[in-house]
Amino acid sequence: NWAQMSPAVSPAPRTDHAVALGPGRARFVMFGGAGGAGALADTWEFDPVTVSWTNVSIVGSSPSARDRAAMTFDPVTGKIMLQGGSTGGGETWLFDGNARTWTRVATGGPTRAGHAIAYFPPANRVVLYGGSGAGTGQTAWAWDGTAWSAYGGTGPATAIEHTLTYDPRTQNLVLVGPSTSDAAAWEFDGAIWRRLPFAAGSLRARNNHAAWYDAARGHGVHHVRYRRP
Repeated sequence: NWAQMSPAVSPAPRTDHAVALGPGRARFVMFGGAGGAGALADTWEFDPVTVSWTNVSIVGSSPSARDRAAMTFDPVTGKIMLQGGSTGGGETWLFDGNARTWTRVATGGPTRAGHAIAYFPPANRVVLYGGSGAGTGQTAWAWDGTAWSAYGGTGPATAIEHTLTYDPRTQNLVLVGPSTSDAAAWEFDGAIWRRLPFAAGSLRARNNHAAWYDAARGHGVHHVRYRRP
């Protein structure tokens, strides 16, 4: 069941922001997004135990205001990674919640916005796919802790504002919602993309949704429950 929370303090309303869970501190980290006056550059942490938001006072520099960036936890570096965005070009930043710092890594990545990234344990890499930007193509990219490089075979076309989630049962990445006109889900094993054979009408075309893996029940979730056919 869904339960609405009512924190005493909350971030300003926004869309197209980036969120990731930092396992070490058990807090969700949110950056940027599009607010009423334009793109935002604030960093917030949410503690689900105390049901509280904290506006993080960043030490040093941080990413510029942007929306449509992608973010995930990178176990290789032990930090939250933010990549790309509407004004970020191919920038890659790492967030350290304990030190309250953002660090821009020396090697950037592909210039994307509206893309998705997820950690892929079998290869010990963060994988990026889709979005809009120069040279988008149908190729995934992988981050090995120091640099980005093209990764794997040809994937689905026109993947923008989609989701990418790791499924530990199949050890594949699952992409849902390549576009508003294509009701499809794909899985990626690090080399080959395969379209999942859902029954007609069982999955509606969508984008700008959210997805995660529900370990307690052994399936993915994206608005409604997803289970591999």
